[in-house]
Formats: sequence, C-alpha cells, structure tokens
Amino acid sequence: MNPSLVFVPHETLLFFDELQDCPDCATSLKSFNQDGRYDVICSGSLMGLYYQQIESNSVGNKNDYDMRSMDFEEFLWAKGYSPEQIDELYAHLKSLNRFPI
Repeated sequence: MNPSLVFVPHETLLFFDELQDCPDCATSLKSFNQDGRYDVICSGSLMGLYYQQIESNSVGNKNDYDMRSMDFEEFLWAKGYSPEQIDELYAHLKSLNRFPI
C-alpha cells in the first residue's frame, strides 16, 4: 500500500476486489460497518465457491448482490453513449468498414 494515501473519514470508499483471495478481508467487513467511517465495496468473481473459507460471514453487516457481466451495448450505455451513437457504431461493425480518423 502506498504510504502517501490519505483515508478521509466519511469521504473515502474502500474497494476490495477479488475478495475470495483474502478471506480475512471478508471477516473484517463487520468491523468496517460498526466503525462507520468508511464505505466498503467488495467484489469477487468466485465468492460463491469460497464462502466456506471465510471465518465470519458478517451476517447483518453487509448486503449481497448478484451481478452479471455487461454486454457491449450495456457498457456503452454506462459510458454515456447515446442511442444514435450506438446505432452508428453497430452499423460500422456490421459493414466491416474502418472508422474515420
């Protein structure tokens, strides 16, 4: 971890990615919730397979959400592309023409 990072209470969001690789991080979620100074988001593509390795599952201190990968059009929506831009992009892809530079 970079020692120059500053964690500002009630303004810092902590993000644990691939949580299944660090079961002790999952156990710490209850402490983060009780402390209340930092919001925490966790993700893990294999979490459902590794729940048994987590010592404490923080029941009542977290919300679980099943999320699926976005398809290309959903990604473009999330990035703010308009329906017209998406249609134009698909037209280029279907025609196999190069994009103008």
